[in-house]
Amino acid sequence: MERFSAVFVDDEPLTLELLYYRIDWELLNVEIVGKFTNVLEAIDAIKSLKPDIVISDINMPYLNGLDFGEIILDIYPQVKLIMLTGYENFSYVRKSLQIGVSDYLLKPICAEEIFVSVQKICGKIREERKEESYDAILTQYANESIWQRILLYETAPEEIYSSIDSRMVSAQNYSILLVEIQDCEFSNQEKFLVTREVMQFMYKFWRDIFFQPAFCRLLEVAVVLGGATDLFINAPILLEKLRETLPYNFALTFSENPVSLDVLPEEYALLQKILLYKFLIGYNHIILRKDIHEKSNDNVVNEKYYIRQISSALQARLVDQARHLSKEYLDAYKRTFCRLDDIRYCAANIIWIIARTFDSDDEVSFYCNLPAIWDIFVKCDTLFSLESFLWQCFHMITSQQAEQNTDLISEKIKSIIHEKYKDYEFSLNSIAEVLCRNPSYISRIFKQQTGENITSYIMRIRMENAKKLLSETSLKIGEIAENIGVIDANYFSICFRKYEGCSPSEYRLKMLNGK
Repeated sequence: MERFSAVFVDDEPLTLELLYYRIDWELLNVEIVGKFTNVLEAIDAIKSLKPDIVISDINMPYLNGLDFGEIILDIYPQVKLIMLTGYENFSYVRKSLQIGVSDYLLKPICAEEIFVSVQKICGKIREERKEESYDAILTQYANESIWQRILLYETAPEEIYSSIDSRMVSAQNYSILLVEIQDCEFSNQEKFLVTREVMQFMYKFWRDIFFQPAFCRLLEVAVVLGGATDLFINAPILLEKLRETLPYNFALTFSENPVSLDVLPEEYALLQKILLYKFLIGYNHIILRKDIHEKSNDNVVNEKYYIRQISSALQARLVDQARHLSKEYLDAYKRTFCRLDDIRYCAANIIWIIARTFDSDDEVSFYCNLPAIWDIFVKCDTLFSLESFLWQCFHMITSQQAEQNTDLISEKIKSIIHEKYKDYEFSLNSIAEVLCRNPSYISRIFKQQTGENITSYIMRIRMENAKKLLSETSLKIGEIAENIGVIDANYFSICFRKYEGCSPSEYRLKMLNGK
């Protein structure tokens, strides 16, 4: 069974002990290799221990957990970080996402939440290890040719001519054709098989022209051809045949002019950069240098203006106006920069503005949805998909505002409580998650409408159902407690006495005598 390692960092020794003893680490196949109350000692230890997972508190002396995480990820980028905090602070979430934290959990520690989080992270590590394994197989496969080593600067110039095929030596110049396959959430094994499938298709397509494969990673195929090959004619035919034959989406580019052997690595690196512009142009197109527009110094985006205007519109709850301004902001970047990173930066700014505006106690909260929103955002690999996602975010706000009727929200809360109260882990946060609202907001609305806080209402529903079970069934006290979502019979008895003024047994006897 595959094993993983973890380190705990928290200035509170009790938290370290709770982490260690409340989670079944053996079931997760995780070995705890270190527990530290001093963040500086933890940094030194992690350098040598190289754990798979680090679980750290955010609020610590000397160095806060986010700065600590940034240092660790800089030293050891493979590590997965889980941050713990007792504060629902949006700035913490934002910084966590920026530095690459894998999960962000609130204290007090919930053993099940940590178990599920670590389980997911272990699965991700397992997939990454498999991907490394598949990459190694692909590399070995491609290394049958010297061309991959040439493209990646791994072969010294004096070795080149003695290593390449004699049929290619006579060529004075060479061309590269580069194909990228869209990742449709394939498993790593599927990525490997898809890449091989495309490679086999290339062999058949170019069977009358000598070429050499030099693909270097999953979902990318590169081939080197003699300079006499007319790629302006052949590449469109290849793309059409690929689309007719294989059920995938492709982005394709190639050398517009043949180059000499010694500059092939620079040509390959340039083609990889050109393929990044699939984000703007989309899949199933050939992308050439002429399609790429350099940054214009004559028309710089007034970023502060757009951020201020979008924020003002959202604060005034003018969502349509904010959406229109966001489109202008995005269009301005498209006209002047046309680069993947700039477009992503612009879109991320819009999402942060929405999240910041509707944070905390507001009626529409991105806070509880932010990790999922960010996960979708980073998977948007074309301009069309990114714009569509942004407009979905605005639609989400509009839809939630339309449901702003507080009476309706209170009724929904009651309905959820009546449906879920038997679950012993059911709480205010559970309701907030179902409604995609901030817990503080729904708690305030419910109290305004009913005069009772949500926690008290949940307990009242549980106690009223307990009374019914005590009077109508012969279930034991512990069984009744379990039936109403209270895991501990003693705690149930305490709550029941506080609610009804007598113990469960006394209440049952009273009901029997009354009958």
